[in-house]
Amino acid sequence: AQGQQLLNDAGWVDNDGDGIRERGRVKLAFDYASGPPDSVFRQTLMELVQSQLRTNCGIDLQGELHPPEALYDLFPTGLLFGRRFDLGEFSWRTGIEPPCDLYLSQAIPSEQNRGGANDTGYSNPAFDEACRAARSALDAATRNEKHAEAQAIFTQDLPSLPLFWRVQAGVARPRVDNYRPDATANSDLWNIEAIGLTSP
Repeated sequence: AQGQQLLNDAGWVDNDGDGIRERGRVKLAFDYASGPPDSVFRQTLMELVQSQLRTNCGIDLQGELHPPEALYDLFPTGLLFGRRFDLGEFSWRTGIEPPCDLYLSQAIPSEQNRGGANDTGYSNPAFDEACRAARSALDAATRNEKHAEAQAIFTQDLPSLPLFWRVQAGVARPRVDNYRPDATANSDLWNIEAIGLTSP
């Protein structure tokens, strides 16, 4: 309801009753890029996002699934890092420390920075300052404080929205010792040298 009110206040209303908001003669519609084309998961997710934004917000998304080389290529040719999209949805790995460096102003892709990761073009000096302070802090208390400050700014500006976390699950027989999945590791066998079997 709050989001709908914000759109109403901005002049985006559904005057013709077709379920899509408009302002004047302009429909509230965006291109929606994701991929790869053969992913049933990405297709299903795209359909859910399209349906929810249409039903809940009156926004029309024209979705297309692209091959990885088109989606992830560097600036200026890639859809995401070339910043040639209205709305982009893709997976991203992260570690235990908040990856605020992905959204620094200096990380915006450009001719001078073709490998920049800030595909949203987000730029906020206060966020930059807090993120840099967090990344350069030598003590945990300062690092945590500055990360929290950067996260509060990010949450207010919201240049990107994490949709969900994908769960990693692992199973081991009772005889397996030291099998300990770790959320910060890329594999549940991160400590393979310590894994063993007990005698039956």
